[in-house]
Amino acid sequence: MASQKQILSPYLHAYFLQYSQPYDLIYFSHNDDGERMAFVTMMLIASIIVLLNVTLLAILVPGGPIENRDFSKLKGIVFWGFNLFLILLGAGSYIASYLLLISSPHALWIAQVIAILYFIVYAVDLAGIFPKSPTKMSKPLLLLEIINISMAIYLFLFVTAMS
Repeated sequence: MASQKQILSPYLHAYFLQYSQPYDLIYFSHNDDGERMAFVTMMLIASIIVLLNVTLLAILVPGGPIENRDFSKLKGIVFWGFNLFLILLGAGSYIASYLLLISSPHALWIAQVIAILYFIVYAVDLAGIFPKSPTKMSKPLLLLEIINISMAIYLFLFVTAMS
């Protein structure tokens, strides 16, 4: 931190002291509340996109209104490992959404990782790689998974453009 203070002009140093958010120093070279408000709005939008992703994942619970495939052939560690992964992805999404809301310095790369994980989950399912089921994917499920993978791509592109 001391090395940053030596590099900053007195004006930027005063600005840095005025705001506590780490991103203020990185993204804003002068005291422009409009620019700061635009950044906060973008972080809010990114947070909403993450919440949309986790909501779209949650409605795909097996046995629910959309997911009607039979996964009884998944046994033991594969079944519980996959479920644990999906639970952690959901919990991580809520954490990422909160971090985006508070403009945490790590929020953008966490959201990128979350987006990649969502993409992988839907891509392997749409490709028929995993999880395998004797029951075919219904048309509403197929449509929803295409929407979900599109949302994952959009989230990745959105937070990448912000960083």
